[in-house]
Amino acid sequence: MSWEPLQPGVYRGTDQPTISIQKSGGVTWNLAAHRALEEPDQVEILIDHQQGLLAVRKAVSGESGFRVRKLGPQNTWIASARGALRRVGLLPTTAYRRVAQQEDGMLVIDVSDLLKASRKAG
Repeated sequence: MSWEPLQPGVYRGTDQPTISIQKSGGVTWNLAAHRALEEPDQVEILIDHQQGLLAVRKAVSGESGFRVRKLGPQNTWIASARGALRRVGLLPTTAYRRVAQQEDGMLVIDVSDLLKASRKAG
């Protein structure tokens, strides 16, 4: 065996926008994603069943969206969407994190494997 000691210190996350779906039903994102979304107070969460994609975008005033809050001192934001995610079969058994792509004012991640797993279970 070849043991290597881990060095203490703070490890930075990625500079790319990432979106995660927590098993608790929270949709979370990092600082890069928060800036790409123009630091929203509310977001819309959209799904494209045909393509197997999930998108997050800043909610336009007057539209109902999911309230956004910052998670403590971390550079992580959350929108609680448990009921909506459960309805479409997107509650993972473990946290699910993907690098997001910007598209038409939205941040988009592929969730096709989650949707397939949900169809098999259901």
